[in-house]
Amino acid sequence: MLRKTYIAKAEVDDDERTVTAVISTSAVDREHEVLLPKGADYEQYQKNPVVLWAHDYREPPIGKALWIKSGRKNISAKVRFADTDKAEEIYQLFKGHFLNAFSVGFLPAEDGSHPPTPDEVKKNPEWAEAKRIYDKWELLEFSAVPVPANPEALATAVKSKDISISQELQDELGIEEEVTIWIDTELEGNWVKGEDFATDGYGKLEPVLKPEETDDYIRIPVRDCKVTATITISAKEGIKGLYCGKIKKIRTYLFAKAKNWTMAKAKAWVKEHDSGKGCECKVETKYPVKVTNKVPVKTETNNELLLDRCFKRAKGIMYE
Repeated sequence: MLRKTYIAKAEVDDDERTVTAVISTSAVDREHEVLLPKGADYEQYQKNPVVLWAHDYREPPIGKALWIKSGRKNISAKVRFADTDKAEEIYQLFKGHFLNAFSVGFLPAEDGSHPPTPDEVKKNPEWAEAKRIYDKWELLEFSAVPVPANPEALATAVKSKDISISQELQDELGIEEEVTIWIDTELEGNWVKGEDFATDGYGKLEPVLKPEETDDYIRIPVRDCKVTATITISAKEGIKGLYCGKIKKIRTYLFAKAKNWTMAKAKAWVKEHDSGKGCECKVETKYPVKVTNKVPVKTETNNELLLDRCFKRAKGIMYE
């Protein structure tokens, strides 16, 4: 199966929930090929006139073609969108003029293509750059495809909540969602889970727990909680832990330097055995913190590094 994508202005009828658009033309495409509208065979397609999303045969169709017709220079179709969440998302993108591309999936006939002849180039000078002409072909399906008309406008609309689409579709369209977390001074002293920073929310940040080296131990903290006991994890390896009885987890691991523990070896052991995933963080700022792709990139205070490390702990990455 071959595919050809065409971008054209789509006409939307909101009462019918339909989109009418050109889905293919006789122009020379980027692959230096020409798909002739008059050579299209719709016989099999008309028995099951489905419209897909991005040629994905594994997923249900997003709509069906009410009609499809060939002109001298193009093929146009009218699509009614299905009553599903995915179809509705894509329909809204066409309605908002954020999407405007369709792609045909077709099979050339056995003798249905050839290099342009001198006579054809004489009649169609634009074919001089063409390598192949498809003049007999069978339409298998056509799809709405993820080619945003204006990627920046689409990203802005999603971020400003003017249009709502799933994270899966955002990923397909290449949208990097930016989330702003507003820090509320009224929440001083309250804890929030580190993963909560991945969505709109409020919180406070406390200085990140830092590894320390004393005369006898390498100390690797992984979470902040009330220590109730010191326990031996491995006497043979020289590993102890400051234990928080209420949550039944280790706050800080202690590695005996007499057992040849170094900072690097201790960090590696902790990363393998207890990364601190599920930790909690606080924020000590009233300024907004911007997050892109769930990674803090900018803040108006000196908490950027602290937030970044907090995020990594929440995601199971203890240290850089």
